[in-house]
Amino acid sequence: MDTNEIKTLCLKHVYGAALTEAERTTIDDYVQTADGADYLQECREVKGLLQNVADIKMKPVDHAAMVGSFERTVRQSFNKTVFRPWWEANSPPIILGLLAGLLIIGDGWNVACAVLLGCCVLWVLVDYFQRYYFAKVLNRPDLYEYAKSSRRRSDRILASLPGKTLVVVLSGLAIAVLSFVTYWIYQEHGIFVAAIVIFVVVEAVAIGVYQYRKLRRSDSEVWDWWEEEVKE
Repeated sequence: MDTNEIKTLCLKHVYGAALTEAERTTIDDYVQTADGADYLQECREVKGLLQNVADIKMKPVDHAAMVGSFERTVRQSFNKTVFRPWWEANSPPIILGLLAGLLIIGDGWNVACAVLLGCCVLWVLVDYFQRYYFAKVLNRPDLYEYAKSSRRRSDRILASLPGKTLVVVLSGLAIAVLSFVTYWIYQEHGIFVAAIVIFVVVEAVAIGVYQYRKLRRSDSEVWDWWEEEVKE
């Protein structure tokens, strides 16, 4: 009988399995050696550790407490992202809007300056309506249920064939429009104005991604629990 088979018999002996007389004799002979004594002691220690782990009483999840924690986390996260100080959130479009105004004063009205100024105004308006909308949402007494039902509804729509088709079509149109506008501005007004348009678009996307990632990292335990709740 090789060493691995003898070790298997030792495990059976430690966990109380029925052994024959010959097997017990083999174990007794093995534990007389230094390696055998050490291995049997290790088996007994591991058994004790496993018993201690098995005896741990798992505390059930307090659903009401987790809902409260989720709502507090959402409100705190949105206060740090969506409800940032107004100037901090809108300084890029204001600066670009002032630049567009200076260009209009110096060179008069043109399409590029009008588009740039319109984008800046649109940015500020979107920020205002975003603050207004999320303020109403965060003041709801059923914030948790509202967030969960909204997430499930959006997931269901995006998972459907019409939803996927709409996302692909809108993404393609957005890329095509942005490419055409940038190329037209470059042909008409040079690389400087086109670079401003690209900068505005890239910064808007970067801010959106950053805010989303910051929100998800704010309390990973709460967000992981909410993800599981949504899936159920």
